[in-house]
This record gives sequence, structure tokens and C-alpha cells, in this order.
Amino acid sequence: MSRRRAIFCQAKGGKVGKYSPAAEPSRKSPLTRGRPFESLTGSILLSIMANTKSAIKAARKAVRLTTRNSGVKTRLKTLHKKLNAAIAAKDAAATKAAASAYTSAMDKAVKSGVVHRNAASRAKAHTAKFVFAK
Repeated sequence: MSRRRAIFCQAKGGKVGKYSPAAEPSRKSPLTRGRPFESLTGSILLSIMANTKSAIKAARKAVRLTTRNSGVKTRLKTLHKKLNAAIAAKDAAATKAAASAYTSAMDKAVKSGVVHRNAASRAKAHTAKFVFAK
């Protein structure tokens, strides 16, 4: 325990060995600048301290793009499950519609850089096998 904390605890009537952070007054005044990633709750970037303005901006951008990418991936998984359900039901019209939606979403994901183009090509070829099966 630091000397300052020990003195503070004694002033409050507590023992030297009984320090609690909740008892210490807040050091942050309303005019001081907060940590760069204080507003990014639930982010791993809270533990990273950026040194430059560009690094702070890049970290903010990374959080924004990560949330967007996770949404796109979730949508792709949902469309893939719908496609598999249509294939299992052996409904040709539903399979074709689900395959079309899945292929379109996969192309958009490639365009935005969420999915690699070879992975998308492989997935589209896999769906085409079921759409054009005789």
C-alpha cells in the first residue's frame, strides 16, 4: 500500500492495512480529459493505451468495423441455416430463393472485406451443387 493511501485511510478512521478503493475520493475533475477508450465499453481496447492521435483513431475504427463485421457474419450464418433447412425439406423453390439470398450476401461480404473471396467462391459453389442438382 502506498504511503498516500495509508494516510488517507488513517484520516478516515480506518486501519492502515484496510484500504478500499471505494473509500478514496475521485481524482477526476470534470475538466480533465478521460482515457482514450473510456467510452468503448466491452472492448479489449480499454487495456491498450494508444500514444498518438492516429493510433487512437485507428483503435476506434477497429472497434466500429469489428461490430459491423460480426453483424455481417451473423447474417451469413442465419442465411446458411435457412438454406440448409430448405435443402433438408427438399423444397426446390425455397432452396433456390435461399441460395440466391445467401450468394448475394456472400458477395456483399466479400466486397466489404469481411469474407475472403476464395472462401466465398467455395461456399457459392457448394450452394450451386444443391440448386442445380437433378
